[in-house]
Amino acid sequence: MTLLSELSPELLEEIVVYLTAPSHLLSLALTSKALHSAIVPNHIEFRHIRTSLRNNSFWNFLTERPLLASYIHGLEIIAVNDNTQLETEGLLLPRSFPGLNQPCSPDDSATSKAALTSMFLALPLMRSLEDFTYEDSSLGERSIIEEFR
Repeated sequence: MTLLSELSPELLEEIVVYLTAPSHLLSLALTSKALHSAIVPNHIEFRHIRTSLRNNSFWNFLTERPLLASYIHGLEIIAVNDNTQLETEGLLLPRSFPGLNQPCSPDDSATSKAALTSMFLALPLMRSLEDFTYEDSSLGERSIIEEFR
């Protein structure tokens, strides 16, 4: 009989991606050191993300690491405080990658367009995405889809 911790990393990833509740992920991670090292830094921290549209370091990070992007089940785009920094309250980014909480770019048309382009490159990589919320009013009355056209 093969133990779960003895499965190939690829097969283990395919199993773990279907566990949606963080409590189930944590329970599985606590069963062995091998499972913990595979689940905690990647799956638990990437299950639900809350960031700003203009957090280009995050969008670029995801496009460079499609496997990590595929672990995201929920994504919230939140408003930016003072147009220069991410709101620290309510921000939810993986702690294992500290460079993701970089200051946002200034709010101008070119920056917004570049950020939208980066986000739209990252979105298809999120193959497990089930919930998407957009609360950033930096584009004014236009929707993100209209801006991207």
